[in-house]
This record gives sequence, C-alpha cells and structure tokens, in this order.
Amino acid sequence: MLAILDAQEMQKADWYTQDTLKVSGLVLMERAALALLSYIRQQYGFAEKIGILCGSGNNGGDGMALARLLAEENMDVTVFLVGKPSHFSASAKVQYEGDLAYGVYFAGEIEELGDCDLLVDAILGNGADRPLAGEYLKAVRWINGTRRPVIAVDIPTGISATTGQVLEEAVMASDTITFGFYKRGQILYPGRSYCGKLERRRIGITSRSLTDKPMCRCIEESDIKGLLPGRFADSQKGDYGKLLCICSDINMAGAGILAAGAALAMGVGMVKVMANEANRMILQLGVPEALFTSFDEKAIQEDHWANTLMIGPGLGQGEKAKELLKACLLEGSRPLLLDADAINLMAGDKELLELLQRAGEKRDVVLTPHRMEMSRISGRSIPSLKEKGIEEAVAFAKKYHVTLVLKGGCTICALPSGGVYLNTTGNNGMSTAGSGDVLSGMIASLMAMGLCGGIAAPVGVYLHGLCGDKARDVYTARSMKASHLVEMLPEVLKEVAPS
Repeated sequence: MLAILDAQEMQKADWYTQDTLKVSGLVLMERAALALLSYIRQQYGFAEKIGILCGSGNNGGDGMALARLLAEENMDVTVFLVGKPSHFSASAKVQYEGDLAYGVYFAGEIEELGDCDLLVDAILGNGADRPLAGEYLKAVRWINGTRRPVIAVDIPTGISATTGQVLEEAVMASDTITFGFYKRGQILYPGRSYCGKLERRRIGITSRSLTDKPMCRCIEESDIKGLLPGRFADSQKGDYGKLLCICSDINMAGAGILAAGAALAMGVGMVKVMANEANRMILQLGVPEALFTSFDEKAIQEDHWANTLMIGPGLGQGEKAKELLKACLLEGSRPLLLDADAINLMAGDKELLELLQRAGEKRDVVLTPHRMEMSRISGRSIPSLKEKGIEEAVAFAKKYHVTLVLKGGCTICALPSGGVYLNTTGNNGMSTAGSGDVLSGMIASLMAMGLCGGIAAPVGVYLHGLCGDKARDVYTARSMKASHLVEMLPEVLKEVAPS
C-alpha cells in the first residue's frame, strides 16, 4: 500500500531525505531529471525541439537539470524562465549556472517556444498554494493555448498538491511524472483530470523518508493477492461465508440481481436475497445461485444463517424498509454494509442515526454513499463534499465509528481510526445506474469471507474500478453498463490474484 502525501508531508519527506538520510538535494534533482529524460526517450522520441518552462524554485531546478541532460545528447532544447533569477533556490541556481556552462539557450520571450514539439512544465511544484497571477498565469495560459504535448514535472502548475483544486488556472498536461510518492492533488479531482497520464518514479525519497504515518494511502495491484481471503482444497461453500442481501422492493429487482451477482463473482460461498415477494421470480431467474426469502424484519434478528448483512440497494424508503433497517442496526454483532436507500432512510432521522452510532461502536459497519446521499445523511453541502471530501468523510467515520466509502471520481474510504484510502482505478463510464449496487455486493462479499470493513472497502473499490477499466476497453465508457462490471470481475481476479 503506497502512501499519498499532501504538500506539507512531501516537504517533510524531502527535508528528512536530505538532512537525515544524507541524500543531497542536487542528487535528488539529478535523479528526477534522469527520470524525465528516460520518459521523454520512451514516449516522445519523435520530438525534435523541446521547450522547458522553469520557475525559480526546485521544480524549476528539475527542469533546468533536464535541459542540461538534453543538451548533452545534442537535443534542440530551449528554456524560458518564469520568475527571476534573483529568486532562485540554492539548487536551482546551481542548475542555472550549469545550463549556462553547457551553452543551453534561454529564450527572452515565451513565444520563442512556439515551434517546439514538446513542452515541459517545470514552473511551480508541490508548494504552490495561492491563485496564479502575473507572469505565472500568463505562462499557463500560453502553454494551454499551444495545444502541444506537455509533460508536467511532479504536478501541473496551478494545481494544489494537497486538495487537487485549481489555483485560478492550471496547465492541462498530457503526462505528469511525479517523484517518490503520489500527491493528493494528483488523485483527487479536479487535479486528477489535469495530470493526463500519471507516472511515478523513484528518486530516493522512500518510506524511510516518512517520519509520521501518512493519513492517505492507496491500494496497488501488487497488494491484492495478499489481501484477498485465501482458498483451500479441502473446503465447502460454507467456508467462504454466507451473505444476506436485503434489497429490491417492488419494481427494483435489478438492484438485487446486480448486488447478489457481484457478491457471488467476488467469491462468497452463499448468498440469500431478502426482497419483496413480488420479485421472487425475476430474482431467482436473474441469480439462480442465490437463495430467496421475502422481507421479514424478525427473521433478520432471529435467523443467524448469514454471517454478514447488507441492506439498501433498491430497498425503497417506506415504513417496511425502515423496519428492516432498524432490525439490521439492532442485530447483534454481525458485520453490516449499508448502501443506497438504507443511507437515505437515516438522513434526518435521529433515532436511526443513534442506532448507527451504537452499531458502529460494537461491530464492523461500512456505509457506501455517493455525494448526494452523503449530503443528506451528514448535512454537508455538495460543494463542501467536493472540495473537502477527505475531511468530511473522516469526520463522519470517526463520529459514527464506521468505515465510510464516499463514492465519486476518486472514491474516498475513510476509516474510524482517521486513516484514508484514495482510489486510483475506474473511469467515467462507471457513472451509470447500478454501478453502486455492484460495489456494495463486492465489498459485502469480502466482509462475509472474513475481511474487516477497513480492508474490504478499499480492496473492493479498487477491484470495482479495475472492472470498470476493463469494461471501458471492451464496450467504451459511453456504452458500458453496470452488468458489464460483474461480467469483468472474474477476468480481473484472474489477472490480479490467479489461484
């Protein structure tokens, strides 16, 4: 699991690497420049003329170090300084003097870069936190107006490394090469959409550089096999968990089909769907592997067939749905996942919210709201959830002692301990009806197989996104449906965790 740092955490890691681990800033800068050079060779070998726009800080120093390396290879490279040499950081000044010694050409006007095949944005790095103005704003507008390929050094100029917010305007990069760790602003939107293809390169800032435990992390593909519940030869279906899906009021059978189908494809041993009796036929035809039972709140508390409960998809918000939800919240100690209408029912209902808090104190509880549902249950505005999604999710998770999955372009998994997972997979084709039902089924399945909610949630979200990426490649983002996610799940599991 890889740490994702904000601007302050990255600065501390940089300083610790130099001051304590004794890797000098110039060595780090040279490694960054070498990483950029390697990427340009691999991806932009066609570029005959390269323009590099450099600020006066260490980000600009990376760009000037790259210019020297390109000059060594007799490449046609031009540098334009955005900022004053009198403001150079110590390392940037060394790189500037090196460029002069190597005869690198410095343009007097930004327009001299107009005939370049490739531009490199090395203007502002992770420390930028104020709206762009003056020559910086002019440079960003000029870059975006050229419609040339742009490689951003570490992060596109104009993006906050901590929040992902746009600081007035920002470079729309084709590629972003980041060093050491991902930055929050590269994973969160809107910053993520400005990065283009995001690549991480090692330059010497590693986990040894971290003096404090980072708040945010992300699941990587290499983590998945070790996190998924194991399977063994001498087993039977009951060994892999039993999940009760409470869902699908009348005319909403599809939600139950998607959730139950996803749970089974994820690997749970048995699934029982509790739904409106009117849906019996369609559910048993849609998911023949699942058992069926009609809505019965007493059975939830009295029948302990299942070791994990999931409630919400297509449940409706009538009185019967409320009684079913209350029964789930009052039920003993079994892990519980709440989605969709289960979350909507709790919005503004003090009794249900108190029950949620008590349940969270005693058992493993996961909630999976999208922003609108989160706004209803938390009372926070949509703009606030977009701008401060991490903080809002963490506050809710801590208050109610739950794992909160705030779904969105970058899904945020907040743990009651205060830890956060940011998701790096998925695409806009997943913005389609039923996608959330599939996710809830996948996470609940992992919980039924024995994973705690704090691991099942980020693992499920990561795999859900991989399914979306594979479905996009087959059906396109415009045409993919939620059922395609279930269809792709066996292929995804085969690739990331072959057994």
